[in-house]
Amino acid sequence: LEEITIDLLRLCRAAGAVFVKGKVIGLNTSEQKIFLEAKAPLYYDLLSLNIGSIPDSSIKGAKEYAVALKPIYPFIKKWRGFLSLSAEGRVVIVGAGAGGVELGLSIKGRQRKASVTVVGIELLPSHNKMAKSLAFKACSDRGVKLITGEKVLEIKKNEVVLENGKVIPSDFTILATSAEPHFFLKNSGISLDKKGFVSVKKSLQSVSHPNVFAVGDCASFEEKGVSKAGVYAVREAPVLFKNIESYLRDGKIAGFKEYKPQRSFLALIGCGDNTAIAVRDFWALRGKFFWGLKKWIDKRFMSKFLSAIEMKALMMKPSADLMKCTACGGKTGAKVLYSSLAELKGIKVKADDAVFLEEGSLFIQSVDGFFAPDISPYLLGKIIALHGFNDIIAKG
Repeated sequence: LEEITIDLLRLCRAAGAVFVKGKVIGLNTSEQKIFLEAKAPLYYDLLSLNIGSIPDSSIKGAKEYAVALKPIYPFIKKWRGFLSLSAEGRVVIVGAGAGGVELGLSIKGRQRKASVTVVGIELLPSHNKMAKSLAFKACSDRGVKLITGEKVLEIKKNEVVLENGKVIPSDFTILATSAEPHFFLKNSGISLDKKGFVSVKKSLQSVSHPNVFAVGDCASFEEKGVSKAGVYAVREAPVLFKNIESYLRDGKIAGFKEYKPQRSFLALIGCGDNTAIAVRDFWALRGKFFWGLKKWIDKRFMSKFLSAIEMKALMMKPSADLMKCTACGGKTGAKVLYSSLAELKGIKVKADDAVFLEEGSLFIQSVDGFFAPDISPYLLGKIIALHGFNDIIAKG
């Protein structure tokens, strides 16, 4: 897992950006406000949406009894919990696309005693006949059961029910269905396509809101359809950077760079046995070479990001432009504080962490805060509150 993980917190700090950990539950483009779960909202002048997509969970019982493949971290946590109980359980993957097939083969490669079933209306619907044939053979060779041509009607606690009435026993059901947009986009006020993805121009800007950009799975091009694949998001990144830079500088549309998606790309589907299926246009091949190629491409991509050690070293470098924390230097001066407190009922306050006045009926405490530019306002607020409580506890 560590080999495919980018430490966003360290990366943001190294870049001088603020990282806010939270779940987005709403977006209001008219007020330029982002709503977070259990946290204060964030306001923006320019917004870049890079939120990907989620598996289709419209199947009855999917939200209650299935585990979505995306986001990956909640899935991994639940998967590890399942493995801690049994390595020989029955696993059913709903969705027979590239993600579902690769996941099924990978699980079987690691958990050979487990029963793995992949079910979907069509095997590799976005790929050619050669790829379908190779995927079918790989599943047959590895002992992964394929059920295609059938629609899942309902997901229950320990079974998956097909439309034809057939019931598939399941101890762990995984959703690897087609890409769906995040729910909060629906009432955001931003222009969406028929499926609910953000409609964008060639500049990667929203067709309705010039100060909103969108890339990757969450974006939908108004002129040409682009499949939901990571390779497009990677190629969009340099264009996004240039256009955000241009917008912040002068906001002129004429100076924006256009994104031109490639006609096709090489897809590599791992088979869980050190081989992979390579697919492009109308051809497909399977072999160990393609697994090696897949690993090389992935490692090369990850190597572009700073390692945790490198980022930590970068963070430790002194900066002439930015102090990580102003500490006590950011507090209100003593004279200003005393004169302000003296106006409270004309009472003269002595220096202390906190004081009781009027025989304990009135309690006064100054806010023990400071300025730290590279952490989120929410986290900074928690730290300041903790400091304040410490003063109260110290006073007894």
